[in-house]
Amino acid sequence: MGKIGKPQKKRHHKVRNPLEVAAAKERWKEQRMKKPKKPNEEQEIPRSIRDVMQFMESTNGGQSLPKKHRRKRKGSKLLDSQKLQWEEEPWQRGMNKPLKPIPIYKQMKGESNHKFLNRIHKTTKVILNQAHFETKYNVDIYADPQTGLVSVKKGKRNPQEEIEAEIQTLAKEEPKILKFIEDRKGTRGNEKKQKQQKDFSASGEPQNGARGQKRKLRCQELKGRKKRKKLQKELESHAEFQCDPVEFGEVAPAPPSLPVLPRKAQLNDSRPGKRGLLLKSLFEGAAEKKSKKVGQPSLAKQRILEDERLRVMAAYQDLKLRRKFGKTENL
Repeated sequence: MGKIGKPQKKRHHKVRNPLEVAAAKERWKEQRMKKPKKPNEEQEIPRSIRDVMQFMESTNGGQSLPKKHRRKRKGSKLLDSQKLQWEEEPWQRGMNKPLKPIPIYKQMKGESNHKFLNRIHKTTKVILNQAHFETKYNVDIYADPQTGLVSVKKGKRNPQEEIEAEIQTLAKEEPKILKFIEDRKGTRGNEKKQKQQKDFSASGEPQNGARGQKRKLRCQELKGRKKRKKLQKELESHAEFQCDPVEFGEVAPAPPSLPVLPRKAQLNDSRPGKRGLLLKSLFEGAAEKKSKKVGQPSLAKQRILEDERLRVMAAYQDLKLRRKFGKTENL
């Protein structure tokens, strides 16, 4: 078997009959010479001449220059919150103050979408905290858009809100008032139903006029007065636990004393050491014996006690000497 090599093209093969190749070339030349030549009218025009002719036609023989076609600029892709603005909404039920204008945010040149949205997120966070601060402390915050100065004004409160705030301050001073308020909340279901029935007329339509609003305000004021009176009575009953204001530099020579006790007050039962405990009756006899003073003994008894004291002292000294000499002898 012969070697298997790389397949070669026709030109690499050896010409076995050169006469056939020469005859083929001559035949190709004869066929080429026999073809008829194209006339001058049908010859192709060079491209350079065609460009010149096209230019002359576009300029009307060189009288006017061609107009430059400007590219239409695409609309800016920068984000803008002004497109999302809406008209001011009318006053709705429950609104105490008008809505604040929404700030406009525009994306700066070179600012990425992520940075722009992050900037909006931070500013909205500040606005939400500001609104929470206003509702908590009942104030209105205004910022001047030109100078940037911030001013704070005290807001208006409804009479019901003032009463609730006063109750909360009193409840902090006296914790028992909180229990009274919580117990009171459980019995408010029937009162609300009765109030709803009064607000509706006989025809079934609600009374939303000026008379209905005045009636509501009067009811709120009366309820507030009743609550204040109840709280004052409870505080008076617990007058013992009230604190006295102490001014700077004031000196107290003695602990405070109550000259007039409040009604139904039993101070001995509430203070430590003076309570009526069960085991206290067992120690009454021992306490009486200890409280009695011991009288002065007679002369004979005094003499006996003195002799006994001297005898004990001599025995103690003798014992110490024996121990001392006993150690030295052992050494």
